[in-house]
Amino acid sequence: MNVFSTKETIIFIIYVDDGIFLSEDDAMISEAIQMLRDTGLDIQDQGHSADYVGLNIKLTHGGFYEFTQRALIDTIIEDCNISVRVRVDIR
Repeated sequence: MNVFSTKETIIFIIYVDDGIFLSEDDAMISEAIQMLRDTGLDIQDQGHSADYVGLNIKLTHGGFYEFTQRALIDTIIEDCNISVRVRVDIR
């Protein structure tokens, strides 16, 4: 027998100056973050837990592992005030 429902559960793990919220309900995570911000804490949302610490690992259809650091890339672009341009070749 379950003591609690996983849909109503949120876990917050803290290590030094990093933290991660885990829940099946993204709205609960957003609420918890907002509650902490409302106390005056400066909390930065670094994105989905799959990208925690800026590293996302996924298995491609070809059987290779793809490593990306989207959150880190976005932060560097923003901090350096870089404008991203995409070039499309329409030959």
